[in-house]
Amino acid sequence: MVDFKFGKKSTTGTNANDGLVKSVDRWVTGGNYVSGSLVSIVASTIDQGVFTFGQSDVPDNPLYYARWYKTSGTGTSIMEQRIEGVETAAGQSIAISFWARTASGSKTLKTAVTQTFGVQGGQSSPVTTQIDSHSVTTTWTKFTATVSVPSVSGKTKGTADGFQAIRDRLAFQFVDDNGATFDYYIANVKVELGGSVTAWEPEKYIDVVQQCWRYYQLIAAGVNSIFASGGGTTRANVYDGIIDYRVPLYRRPTLRRSGQLRFIISTEAQNGNYINTNLNNNKTAYGSGCWNADLGTLTSRAGLTFAQAITNQSSAWMYWDAEI
Repeated sequence: MVDFKFGKKSTTGTNANDGLVKSVDRWVTGGNYVSGSLVSIVASTIDQGVFTFGQSDVPDNPLYYARWYKTSGTGTSIMEQRIEGVETAAGQSIAISFWARTASGSKTLKTAVTQTFGVQGGQSSPVTTQIDSHSVTTTWTKFTATVSVPSVSGKTKGTADGFQAIRDRLAFQFVDDNGATFDYYIANVKVELGGSVTAWEPEKYIDVVQQCWRYYQLIAAGVNSIFASGGGTTRANVYDGIIDYRVPLYRRPTLRRSGQLRFIISTEAQNGNYINTNLNNNKTAYGSGCWNADLGTLTSRAGLTFAQAITNQSSAWMYWDAEI
């Protein structure tokens, strides 16, 4: 079940087809889609939209929806959520339901599932199964459909990539291949095992947060956001520490960051981007990632046992990216 309430990276997306989350958590623009042969995906954008409180067009009082749109280019675009494990639902039926409307006019919106068997090498080719075509108008409407997910018998998963994950998956997809621009509003998406659509039941907030943390964990954002403290050093000019994960990550994460950092040691502050590549390399998927501040010739503090690492600009941010 998805009600689009989380947009921890941003509530406004970026026009892209790179398979990275830009806006609402767990949804990406870009991925694999097979229609006769593997289709080249055209960039599109996902924003988080906010319902007017008390609206009655979509039942169950959702607070948020996804606005998925493309303002230029022709070809196929997809919006997908990736579920780890290509064997998920294999050989079984799934039912889907969602609410949708367009900003203007009528469009044909397709739904599909694509089984991807890995990213590194030696894997079987992706398999797409279309669920249905839905005629979407400017009126909020509920759509439902069922599909039989193919078996994975005889298929082969790829090998692990540099981040110690095969990244095989089942992706639920919204597909627009009308060859023109589009602007959809989508709410209350539900994908469930079995051939019957059941009533919408909002998920508990903490359950959704922990599911999102499996793939993305914000470390720090904004000015004076402390992202690490403690640790110590046995080396002149270098300070070592760890950043504990909130929950185990899907894979060994990529560090993504922007902006200046500040390290406070005792009463001395050093401003600048003094983190070196150990923050990228010394980590696992399960417990914590290491950070390492190399202050060069600015200070010599061998033997210290406490410091704080803090963001130093309002636009600064840092997060662990473990998306599928």
